[in-house]
Amino acid sequence: MAEFRETPSNFTKAHGRLPVASHRLLLFSLLFALLSAPLSADPKEIVIVRKLGAGPSAGAVVARPTDGLSTPIRQEFNCTTERICSVEIDLPSDKSWQMMAEVPAHGSGAWVPVEKGSLEIWPSAALKGEAVFPGETRPPDELWVRFHAEARRGKRDARDDVDGETSCLVRDSQFGCVIPAGVVDFSLRAHGYVSVYRWRQETGPGAILEIGRIELRRGASLVGQVISTSRDAPKAGLCRVRLQPAGNSPKLPPTASPLPETTVDGRGFFQLEVIPPGQWDLLVEQEGFAASRQAVVILERAEARLKSPVVLSRPVRLDVTLSPPQDPAGAPWRVSVLEEKGEARTEVVSESSATPGGQWFREGLRANGKYRLHVLTGSGQHWWGDDEPFSPEGSPYQRSIVLDIETVEGTMTLGGRPLHARVVFGREHNVPSISIESDQEGNLAGFLPRLGTWTVEVIGESPAVRRRLEVEVRRKPNGKGNVAIALAAKAIQGDIVSEDGSPIKRAILYVSNPASGEKSSQWIDGGRFQLEGLEPGDYVVSAAGGRLASSDVKVALSSDGYSDPVRLVMKKLGRVKIRVESPTGAGLIGVPVNIFAGSPGQFAFVKYTDADGRVAFDTAPTSDYACLLVLAPGYATRIAGLPVTAEEQPLQVAQAGGSIALDYPPPSPSAYPMLGQGGCSLMPAMLAAFTRSTDKSLFPNMAPGDYTLCSWSQVNGADLQGPCTSGSLSPYGSLKLGVEPSRGRK
Repeated sequence: MAEFRETPSNFTKAHGRLPVASHRLLLFSLLFALLSAPLSADPKEIVIVRKLGAGPSAGAVVARPTDGLSTPIRQEFNCTTERICSVEIDLPSDKSWQMMAEVPAHGSGAWVPVEKGSLEIWPSAALKGEAVFPGETRPPDELWVRFHAEARRGKRDARDDVDGETSCLVRDSQFGCVIPAGVVDFSLRAHGYVSVYRWRQETGPGAILEIGRIELRRGASLVGQVISTSRDAPKAGLCRVRLQPAGNSPKLPPTASPLPETTVDGRGFFQLEVIPPGQWDLLVEQEGFAASRQAVVILERAEARLKSPVVLSRPVRLDVTLSPPQDPAGAPWRVSVLEEKGEARTEVVSESSATPGGQWFREGLRANGKYRLHVLTGSGQHWWGDDEPFSPEGSPYQRSIVLDIETVEGTMTLGGRPLHARVVFGREHNVPSISIESDQEGNLAGFLPRLGTWTVEVIGESPAVRRRLEVEVRRKPNGKGNVAIALAAKAIQGDIVSEDGSPIKRAILYVSNPASGEKSSQWIDGGRFQLEGLEPGDYVVSAAGGRLASSDVKVALSSDGYSDPVRLVMKKLGRVKIRVESPTGAGLIGVPVNIFAGSPGQFAFVKYTDADGRVAFDTAPTSDYACLLVLAPGYATRIAGLPVTAEEQPLQVAQAGGSIALDYPPPSPSAYPMLGQGGCSLMPAMLAAFTRSTDKSLFPNMAPGDYTLCSWSQVNGADLQGPCTSGSLSPYGSLKLGVEPSRGRK
């Protein structure tokens, strides 16, 4: 998936360099001294200035408030021969500040937040040229320059490399600014226009680099690089890069221009320009190499940059030998190859039957690709699968897979009576996942890839049964496996009706057990339902269908199998309609928006914005408020609470966020933390799952605003709020929140 950076401020954040190892001790000493100093009424900021290049440097650190109202503050400094020095500057704490270094014949790039804590200064040169914006009556008055510079000397010192950004003022089409001296790669971009790239431009300290006339066109773009371990790829002019529609790509009008395509240059770099917003497939091809395909999301008038290079490799043939060569029914096995595409996404690239002799092959795999093999029976039962992905090395790449087959017999009863039902060993659609159906006498007979403990799901139609439980399949003296599944004859029964009391013809019934976490759903026809085979305990039931849904109803099933009849009244759903927008008001396309409260059945789910940035959710009839988590790539993650209303609501995401660090006791079923913003709260573990983070205590790039962390507990079914701590997060800032275990107050 592509990484989006619509404004240059993200470039420094993503590519800013840390001091080298030889200087870390000094930095840590300075920071330790700062943290250890006694608190005073007038806190001072310590700014670390790192010099790139030799020689003394005298100048000033200039800080200005982000509100633009107060006078900038200057602090003079003089670095002699050290590469790193510290500058102490007094800044009022009631404002947010940006800083820059002013040093003669040196540059420091763009203004950066004071929270960054460090600045780099480097010997500079002047960049000049002419910028043309065809057809624009009011062209931009500023260009942003992103650069990577290497020192220009016989023996290169990597410590003097510079990554950063700066801005160029444009006056009467002429622009000028300061960039590092040396050998420089850079791009020039105005907001909403396609970037212009220049490579290996050489200039010395104090010199002027004239790049002549550049033409900037409106539109979105995609930039990236193709690499290979082969000397024959990527070849400039021969390695082609193009976009193709994907399954969920927007439909373009017949008059639309073709999707862009290009070739790589001598460095493997490519740039696709003027791309329609939406999700597309990026295809990279060169004759003699396996094609590479990946999904990219393009936002309106934004530049997308691939997070990692596309790797081309020679096509590999995968040969698979299966033993035994046929499945338990005597049919050829089926083999499925899945490729990991990143962002926790996999895609089936091939599935077909093996030969009767157990041989299977697939041409055209990528040597650097990450694959998993699944083996299915001829009827589609998921029998075996790789635990870890593999990358094929050499061609042909050979795999030999031994498949165990165990004969299994058993019985299925409900309240001591035979039960005709389907038993899924494992989870449906997972690996392994094998279905065995009992007959009318409740007898089970089939095959499994192993004996031992299994999680099974029992699914019956008449009577209606849906249970998940663990069973033990033991080996009998005759060598066969044996399993006995005995379900208790206890039931929850009731009716699903409309507001006028008439039965609902067809609806989905949701059932959950809060204690075990088990959830299930099934279609109910005619309004009357009876759920059998349940264990005693507390359950929550609800119904949904069409544009109707019921409220949750708690049901207690006693040990003798008795429960009060349930009446689920279905009402019209609420509706939340939003448009996810950038700070400039542009609709953001393909943005995942998670709803985590108030949804039918209380199941969290996600939807993606359309080509206009719009998305809509149904909410439970009793909900007047919906809680959303917006994960727009390249923007700050936002928790938003919105009223349930018929009107569309704009939801703007911030360009720059901050980092939140949480300190809380280990969660348990009876005590758990909740992070709240804007009237909505969710568990840190849930936030980590939505953001696909492995760290449940540190969340970068969260939207600026006020946050609260509370410790909650559950006593006798009641949620009790414990101690809380709150704080405000600023752009590029950091916020630490910590709580002790809840002591239980409502």
